[in-house]
This record gives sequence, C-alpha cells and structure tokens, in this order.
Amino acid sequence: MNEPIGRPTSETDGLEERWPRDGDLLFIEASWASDAQIVRDPKERFYRMPMGYMRAGDVLIERAIDDIADRRNVVYAVLFCYRQSIELFLKQLIEAFPNGTRNRKLTHTQPECSLESLC
Repeated sequence: MNEPIGRPTSETDGLEERWPRDGDLLFIEASWASDAQIVRDPKERFYRMPMGYMRAGDVLIERAIDDIADRRNVVYAVLFCYRQSIELFLKQLIEAFPNGTRNRKLTHTQPECSLESLC
C-alpha cells in the first residue's frame, strides 16, 4: 500500500495514549503572543463567541469552495456554526433589550429604542 510521504498511517500514530489524571489541564498558556486567547471577561467572551462561530462558518465555506470532495462533509459544520452564531447574537439582543426596550434612563434628547418598533 502506498502512503503519502510524511503523513501518518493513522490519526493516533505518535500520540501518547493515557487516561486523564487529576491536575491535567485542557488548555495551557505557552506564549501570550502566539496563543489563541481564552478571554476571562464575560462581556468580551459574549462578544467574541458569536463572531468566532460566524468566522468559522465563513472559513468552512471557503474550504468547501476550494475542495469539492469535502463539501458534503463540512456542510453540517457550516450550518452548526452559523446557527450557533445567530443564537448568540439573539441572546445579545435579549440582554441588551430585556423588556423590549434598552435598559437605561431616557432623556428628552434620547428617543425610545424598542424592539417592538422594528416589527
């Protein structure tokens, strides 16, 4: 059987196999400049999560455009990413307008902002 040069023969070749132990961490910080940061601030995370899912869907679409054979595989992941992004954007709207209006004091110079007026 001819295997491509430099590619593993199986997904687990070269991986250490063991059960997780107490104290193991899912993520570790190696370098602030090169790591993908998991933000700790809930407000920033609430902003980044829907943007990330939307971007992931876009990246998968780009992949599907370039690789016809992979389209059938990534279509479900694309739909999941976009659906998750929409859900999180809707949650942001619900948080911003908990009773149908923005939760803030209105002055005579600020018009009332209501979700009902958008319907």
